[in-house]
Amino acid sequence: SRSANQSSFNSGRFDYIAASIAKSDLLAGDLTFAGLGAFSLRTAEDEEADFGPRLRSMLERRCLDWGDLPRESDNGYIEYKWRLGLEHDSPHRSQRLATQMHFRLGEGGGAAFYMLGVSDSGVAIGFGPAEHTAAGRVLMGGAAVTGAV
Repeated sequence: SRSANQSSFNSGRFDYIAASIAKSDLLAGDLTFAGLGAFSLRTAEDEEADFGPRLRSMLERRCLDWGDLPRESDNGYIEYKWRLGLEHDSPHRSQRLATQMHFRLGEGGGAAFYMLGVSDSGVAIGFGPAEHTAAGRVLMGGAAVTGAV
């Protein structure tokens, strides 16, 4: 099986997952992520049509199919971010991100997943190393505003 460059961050109250993947990897399928440590708590929203249980299953098997992600839902504890660079690191933008993060944490009973490098349509675009670093800083800023770190 093929593997992609991946990262996982766990602050104890929210997680983010990011991948830098080539389009050829997406088309080949069967991407595996060795050492991916993440968790998700069962909530009232976990229904058959919800992506949360499916994501949790993929993470438990340590095999996330970046080529088969559904559209982002306005509800639930999973948020897609196709771009989250330093241009988003302003007090106003941090407050907007914190408000959104607070909502996602509430939906997930204290847990939220941020899938970085993924468009709202569910297409995994990926991040380069510099973009991943910047997105992590911006997310940590938003989490600090919510008190999640």
